[in-house]
Amino acid sequence: FDSISDQIIAWANKSEKEKDGRTLIQVTRLVFEKATNEATWSEMYARLCRKIMEQISPKVQDDSIKNAEGKPIAGGQLFRKYLLNRCQEDFERGWVAKEATAAAAASKAIEDQAAESASQQKGDGEEEIVLYSEEYYAAQKAKRQGLGLIKFIGELFKLQM
Repeated sequence: FDSISDQIIAWANKSEKEKDGRTLIQVTRLVFEKATNEATWSEMYARLCRKIMEQISPKVQDDSIKNAEGKPIAGGQLFRKYLLNRCQEDFERGWVAKEATAAAAASKAIEDQAAESASQQKGDGEEEIVLYSEEYYAAQKAKRQGLGLIKFIGELFKLQM
């Protein structure tokens, strides 16, 4: 954990030479996506985020994000802002997407059921392999990521981030 996390922090520190923090944004995005896709490792990713926040260079800044005094936010506070903004965006987007995906999956399930009952009425004796629709897989992915996000947010909270 330590050697890899140090490499990640070194990569994030490449944003020192940038005024928009784009490398830090990229690191934040990658860590966030891994954390939400792999809920089993949420605690480890939260510890990684805590370590990044504590050890990132204070020279890393984004001139477009300012604090209450009008100064650019830098270092750990900038990473924390990027991470928590991403958590909030995905959480809010998740509710809208979940409702749309659930509706699509429900209508597809009704269609699949109708097709299955029609093929059973034929009685041709052939067994047909049932494949799940793309909507089903999209719904499962959204559910997995949503649960991963909730677990990750909980782990961040436990580490007082």
